[in-house]
Amino acid sequence: MELDVGLVEHPTLGRRYLKLEVVLQPQEQRHEDIRWPAGATIAGEAVSEKTGKPIANVYVVALPKGAHELQNQDHPDSVTLRTDSEGRFVFRHLASGVWTVRVGKSAKEVTTGDTHVRLVVP
Repeated sequence: MELDVGLVEHPTLGRRYLKLEVVLQPQEQRHEDIRWPAGATIAGEAVSEKTGKPIANVYVVALPKGAHELQNQDHPDSVTLRTDSEGRFVFRHLASGVWTVRVGKSAKEVTTGDTHVRLVVP
């Protein structure tokens, strides 16, 4: 079986998807929580190009390098969340590597573990 989990506006994980292969034996019953795989973090802030001030409640999208955004739908590997009241964002449980982090048309490539990303939004 394949288990598909989609989160929408989760307070710490944002909007993302998880696909797991599950093998059940005949008559087997399971009772367990679904745990997101452990992973790396990318964090930072979104600021206005004009004022230099943080931008609150704006959507930030992270997509693994090389993955292309899909028109009119989320990419299955993308993670989307909103900045907090001080313009900060934290992507947790990401696969290690390089990600493209974007607010609107402002984007930059970031390596997991970078917790001082500054996205300047025009």
